[in-house]
Amino acid sequence: MLLSSLRTEAWPSSSSSSPTARSKRRSVFDSCGARSWALGLFWFAAISSTVLAAFILVYFAPLSSSGRPAGLFFRRSPKPIPPPHPYGIQRQTLNDGHYLAAGDLTNISHGRPEYVDFITTAMEETKKDTKLWTGVQCTGHQLNHSCIFDNLYYTPKDEKFHVILPSFAQIRRANYYGRPVDVSSDPSSLLMSRDHLTPDAVEMVLANCSDFFMGDVPFIPTGGNFTPIIHIFNSSSEALSWLSASSPHTGLPTIIDGLTVYGFSLYMHNVGHLLYDGIYPLFISMIRFGYGEARVNAAFRIVYNEMHQPGQKVPADTVVPKFFGGTYYRLNDFSEDLYRFQRVIVGSRRMAHRSLNLQGTMPGSYSFENSLYYFTQRLKAAYGLVPWTDFMSANAEIKTDRAAGGCKGVFTDNKRFTEHERAMFRSILAKLKKSGLCDIIFLQWEEHSFREQLEIFSESDVYISGVGTGITRAHMIKPGGVVVNLGEFETIGYPPRVQASYRDVQFSTGAPYLGVLFYPARLWNIYGEFQPEAVEDIIEQAVRKVKEGFVLPRPLEDGLSHVGKTFSQYCEQSPEDCDELNSELNPFDDANNDYWCALCSWPEYIGLDSMWHEGQSCEWYGAARQCKFNYRLFEECQSPDHIAFDKECHEANRPAMRHQRQTLLQGQATELGVGVSELSPSQATEALLAGRPPDCPVRYEPGLTCSCQPLVWL
Repeated sequence: MLLSSLRTEAWPSSSSSSPTARSKRRSVFDSCGARSWALGLFWFAAISSTVLAAFILVYFAPLSSSGRPAGLFFRRSPKPIPPPHPYGIQRQTLNDGHYLAAGDLTNISHGRPEYVDFITTAMEETKKDTKLWTGVQCTGHQLNHSCIFDNLYYTPKDEKFHVILPSFAQIRRANYYGRPVDVSSDPSSLLMSRDHLTPDAVEMVLANCSDFFMGDVPFIPTGGNFTPIIHIFNSSSEALSWLSASSPHTGLPTIIDGLTVYGFSLYMHNVGHLLYDGIYPLFISMIRFGYGEARVNAAFRIVYNEMHQPGQKVPADTVVPKFFGGTYYRLNDFSEDLYRFQRVIVGSRRMAHRSLNLQGTMPGSYSFENSLYYFTQRLKAAYGLVPWTDFMSANAEIKTDRAAGGCKGVFTDNKRFTEHERAMFRSILAKLKKSGLCDIIFLQWEEHSFREQLEIFSESDVYISGVGTGITRAHMIKPGGVVVNLGEFETIGYPPRVQASYRDVQFSTGAPYLGVLFYPARLWNIYGEFQPEAVEDIIEQAVRKVKEGFVLPRPLEDGLSHVGKTFSQYCEQSPEDCDELNSELNPFDDANNDYWCALCSWPEYIGLDSMWHEGQSCEWYGAARQCKFNYRLFEECQSPDHIAFDKECHEANRPAMRHQRQTLLQGQATELGVGVSELSPSQATEALLAGRPPDCPVRYEPGLTCSCQPLVWL
């Protein structure tokens, strides 16, 4: 009314047209207009302040007893969870003999879970409670569960996750369909019949779901198993009281929207360990729930040490968000009192490169997950080398071109190589390029960005390197390519011993779409150093294998090292002993095992190290350590090349071995009627393999320190 009266007063009749009248009108307009704008501005400010205050009060209001915040109307809608797409299902039949499909690489039933155990409140809850209670679903092998949580809570002050459940919740079981259970429609059965839910029952569902690939290792900084605090309340009001107490400032949790994967990696500064001991295990769990192609958030618990300090930029800062496609969260940076994750996938135990098995494969690489192949595709997609869409399709073509456009390869540098060896390798590669056989570059990591490295690998037909980081990207080369593992002559133990070791075979043996060759262990045993003719010969073999082609998927036994062949026979003759030994290589599979047998070992050490040798032991952390396995069966299956030597003795015999080398080469040349320099690499290698290693048996002395290499935290 006030504004309308002002308007009436300000605008007299239009019939007043004299100059005096117009002057009066201007005067009235000036004074009334000023009052009008001032009052309007006052009322606008008052109304805006009222609305803003109401919004703030409602937005930060405590949760009501219904389980919904009073300000829910003002909240943005949660980010939609990506739809799952089951993997490992039967693919379409392809009749073209020139290629196979991704779904052909592994047996779709091997290792596939039969069921999902889940905790549901859907029987009695109302829609208003769905954002309060935690939903839990777990699947996978009993020793490496993958779990998915809805409404998982986290308190940074004690670095603990929290599961909130009502006492009426039920533990049920449903068939596994390669995706989360739809509790409203998927048939299920009651798994545990109890009047009230108990923490022990919840822990049984979560058993062996770990955020760390080794599980519950009780040594700093590895932390412990994934053990969220379980809260069971009789009503939603009790749960809301806990929420208010846990977040005294607002009474509300800070919400992390969307789908998130959570894990723990010790090596955020080391790309190899980050990829294969941190990210890869989480990817397997994503596949199990049908999210292998989804863009998701990633949350990591960080352990700082001498190699990774707070505030330091590390490869994880770029690789993690790039691979997962969503927001990267460091739990260490969380500063609010309480957080609620909308949906979280957890599960890393026994799924990493360092989760050892006697076959020498990557976990999931020869089972229904086909995880190493799909991990390769996702890594390429993340860096724009292949399209993101459909890279997880079981019907995706896997074509092998047999280097039709010209052979290309990569020889990756390795910290274990000497400058003399690097010069030898470059000379061999230059010779192969000049001959037109294959253009192989010698890649030094620091000269290329991570994306450039991936691009080089993905265009290569041949991959060559030795033990350690150098061999880890072998799985990235073209299907139908061949990996050459040069191995190393490793020094280890007390008293020191030397032995041929190929250790990181998982990246080639575990890739059913690649061929594998190994520099002969016998040559390591005899000479203890690279023989240039043998290096050139095995690279030539790899190129021929690429061009001739071979059956895909490659049978596992065709990719085994001499150690792998030993344990292949061991497992074939006694599956029970095989299971027990695999258990010994992974801590806490069996409470009766000495976990140092897992923390200190690689399969190469079995039968040779003092803690793995019959009648021997060593000292570690104030106790004698001796690992259990069938020694007699092992000796029956042991490869003649799976041996070790006393280091001092072997090195003292190197001059004699070099003399033997020259004698053997001269003998071969004489027999063929050519000069030594005219011997082909294969002819020279054949002669060198006829040598005899020095007589330098390993020495064992009681009471000495174990040759432990606890790689999980060094």
